[in-house]
Amino acid sequence: MATDMSTYDKVFSDERYNLPDPQRLEFVRSWLKSKKVKDVVDIGCGRGNYLIPLSKEFNTTGVDPSAVAIKGLKAEQGDILSYKGKHEAFYCMDVLEHLQLHELVENIKALSKIAPVGLLGIANHSDMWNGVELHTIQEDSSWWSQALKGYFNVRLLQDGQRYFIFEVSRV
Repeated sequence: MATDMSTYDKVFSDERYNLPDPQRLEFVRSWLKSKKVKDVVDIGCGRGNYLIPLSKEFNTTGVDPSAVAIKGLKAEQGDILSYKGKHEAFYCMDVLEHLQLHELVENIKALSKIAPVGLLGIANHSDMWNGVELHTIQEDSSWWSQALKGYFNVRLLQDGQRYFIFEVSRV
């Protein structure tokens, strides 16, 4: 990860960090319904902004490295590399940009083994917290598309200057 886990535990202790985004939640919900998915994993679930509301409609499991973030959630502590579950689909929102560049390929490869299809939301802007840059990879959608193509078929669903969403399917 970009920083040690104690930093993310501190970040998630700040109530102002990782606030819900109703539009993105609806985007994920609609995508899952369009895929007729019943069993899905939220990789990097944080405080459960997607996990909690979507668990009412889907069999949803969460995974996050921060013990502080997942306290009280139906989630396990872990990261992309340590997670061994298999599901119909995954969504991974606001996670990959937090990795170190040298960690990216092995994490993308691990994601491809979790489910045959997925939804990736990636931010492309600075995210400073107490002087620490949390978004260590800041690249545009074409760069990310190329990075993902070794392990996924990639379709850009939403392209913005600061945020984009990809649908991916295992190669």
